[in-house]
Amino acid sequence: MTKTLTILSAVVLAAVTILTVLILSEKDTQLTGVPAELTGAYAKPLTLTVTISPARGRQVVLQRKEDGKWVDAATAKAGSGDSGTAVLKFPSDWGRNSRTSWRIVAPHVFMARAYEGKSFTTVPGNLHEIAGLEGKAALILRVSDGQLIYARNIHARLANASTTKMMTALLTMDQANSDAPITVSKRVKETHDGNLYKEVGDRFRTKDLWRAMLIASSNDSAVAIAESAGGSEEAFVEKMNAKAKALGMKDTHYENAFGWDAAAHYSSAYDLSILLRACMKNTTFQQVVMMKKYEFTALNDGKRLNIVNTTNWLLKHDYPGNLGGKTGQTENAQGCYAGMVEYKGKKYVVVLLGSKHRWKDMVRLLTYLRTEYAGESPAAVQKDAEGEAETVSAGSAGRGRTSASRKAAA
Repeated sequence: MTKTLTILSAVVLAAVTILTVLILSEKDTQLTGVPAELTGAYAKPLTLTVTISPARGRQVVLQRKEDGKWVDAATAKAGSGDSGTAVLKFPSDWGRNSRTSWRIVAPHVFMARAYEGKSFTTVPGNLHEIAGLEGKAALILRVSDGQLIYARNIHARLANASTTKMMTALLTMDQANSDAPITVSKRVKETHDGNLYKEVGDRFRTKDLWRAMLIASSNDSAVAIAESAGGSEEAFVEKMNAKAKALGMKDTHYENAFGWDAAAHYSSAYDLSILLRACMKNTTFQQVVMMKKYEFTALNDGKRLNIVNTTNWLLKHDYPGNLGGKTGQTENAQGCYAGMVEYKGKKYVVVLLGSKHRWKDMVRLLTYLRTEYAGESPAAVQKDAEGEAETVSAGSAGRGRTSASRKAAA
């Protein structure tokens, strides 16, 4: 018995000794090629090649930080030698946030210790700047997953003019009776740059005012809708701001229902992308923003005809892929637009703020989208841009628009 115990003790001691030697002989894992910050183009594939030693065919794991936890995002196999490379392919949504934290880890293998790297950051950006683009802020966003395609000052708080009317439409199109009459008040009659052919006491169907507001950017129609839905424009504006907050529009504040210049009236390109996507879920909105022209009269006077024409150059000229949107222009805001397009089965939101040459800028943005991301030939896209206009008829409502130093139409 004693002899057996002695033998067992010797075996255990030998095993411990061997294990100790192996542990002491293990090499620290070295990994190189990881930058502190990695940049890439929005929605384009991103890869990172690293060198690991010892390699020995081991797995190299890319992890992304989500809600404070490290989650495996991709793996790659290193070469079989003592030192080898591994090519890590980032997931397709790597650029969904403006900055994302990552790290690389490698599990323990024979004679090589486990590796846990320091975190590094990815920062998505534009594939390239768009030559000649003048707008203060611009955005292209893929609707299916919210992936940015192009961004310029997308969170800057800027005057947004008549793109405001999208919120006025959103708050009422889901709730109001489209045939319900709305009466013109003295305030509606005196609205800045109103373009309805109207008199105090006139009654219009709600749907006619929606169309005048979204097709021809009628300011007085917006005020009439706001008074009808909120009791007063001021009360309705409170609802607009509450809705903006509920939608997550962090850089938006309204002072009126139609986009008149005011110090505390602003939005951002990103917030307008949120608003437009919400609006486009409403089939009535979708239909109205694709109407080039509309005619209607007051319920109490069938002789005074209102004729409203689109302020949207893309719609007027049948620009390929156009699904409609909302224009805006004031002295302070300059040219603005928020719209949706579709190419090769994918929908995108395109937003522009603060442009002196709105439609030239819009064509530049759409050319970038179509050639760099939708796979269209530059020659075909250029043909669609021929004859691009700086202005489009702002529409008329019978007598045309009254003059004003600042406008929230077009």
